[in-house]
Amino acid sequence: MTDSILKVITEYGPVHFPPGSARQIRVELSQVYQGELRRTVNGRLVDLTRPSLRKWRLTLSADGVTLPDLSGAWQGVPVTVHPPVTWYAAVPAGVTSWALERPAVAGAWRAVDAATGAALSGVTLSGDGLTVTLPAGHPAARIEYQPALDCLITDISTSGDEWDAVAGWSATFEEV
Repeated sequence: MTDSILKVITEYGPVHFPPGSARQIRVELSQVYQGELRRTVNGRLVDLTRPSLRKWRLTLSADGVTLPDLSGAWQGVPVTVHPPVTWYAAVPAGVTSWALERPAVAGAWRAVDAATGAALSGVTLSGDGLTVTLPAGHPAARIEYQPALDCLITDISTSGDEWDAVAGWSATFEEV
């Protein structure tokens, strides 16, 4: 797996992050809709949330010496975000096909033996980045991947301190 790097892609191309604009980046992932839990008449707790409503809110923020190029990055603009985080999927032994929760960024994923951490060979990722195919008879595996999230920009802000020569920025995105 390659190192997870931040990438934000708009319809006009990627947002440019010059050196010093994304140092010590902070990433916060939270649920947009918490869902709905209810008790049955027997007191059992059940989840009534529709799976199609399980979306993520992503907030990225950093302080550095310069700002990223935010031209054209307005509220409501569609973007694809490759956040600098790693997601995991546990695959039981012998299962030959596994659907990921979100698409994996090409080249930013790997499959390892869940017990030893050794890389598994013969594992492939579908063209859409959503399905991992494993060889028959493999041990329990862990898929590690950088997700690609299709979002809309919901908020962007910048700040600066001339005396300390610090520039800060924050961007919030919600999955579509």
